Amino acid sequence: MTTVAPALLGDVSTLLDGAVGPLGYPLVFVLAMVPFIEPFVVIPVAIGLGFDPLLTGVAAFAGSVTAVVAIVAAQERLLAWWARRSAGDDGADDSGTVAPDVDAADEA
Repeated sequence: MTTVAPALLGDVSTLLDGAVGPLGYPLVFVLAMVPFIEPFVVIPVAIGLGFDPLLTGVAAFAGSVTAVVAIVAAQERLLAWWARRSAGDDGADDSGTVAPDVDAADEA
């Protein structure tokens, strides 16, 4: 893990250093969406490179909130799908194929 952190720090620093003017703040927004990277890498590097601390914090916060909202929305959809699948409402068995309607075959 000690080799990953310096490499990651260098990559973020290179990305942010290459961003010219206000284009760096959307990059901070996107990089802040990665969990555990924002408070330890993105914000310190951005401020160290001369980005405005207040705008950096706002962009990083907005990126984090966006990521959390996306994760919660995906989790709710995944749980709803899983509940439908477990209840058998979609007509699929464990193999993923649709099972024939047994009642219709018996009536014929």
